[in-house]
Amino acid sequence: MMREDFTLIINEYALTVGLITLSDVSSTLMGNYLVTAAEEQIIQRDVDSWLVDIDNHKIDQLLVTRVAK
Repeated sequence: MMREDFTLIINEYALTVGLITLSDVSSTLMGNYLVTAAEEQIIQRDVDSWLVDIDNHKIDQLLVTRVAK
C-alpha cells in the first residue's frame, strides 16, 4: 500500500476545486534540480521519492495562498 499526502483546494462556496499533492509542491519548487551529496539538503532517493531537509515553518510559508478581495 502506498500513502500519498494531499490537500483539497476549496473555494469561497465550499466547493472542491482542486487537489494538490506533496509531489506537486516539491516538483514545482525543485523541478529537476538536484543538490550534490555534500550539501545533503535535497536528495533524490528514487524516481518519485525525495528527501528534503526543510523547516516546517518554511513549508507553511511556501504553501500560503492569498485570495484577492
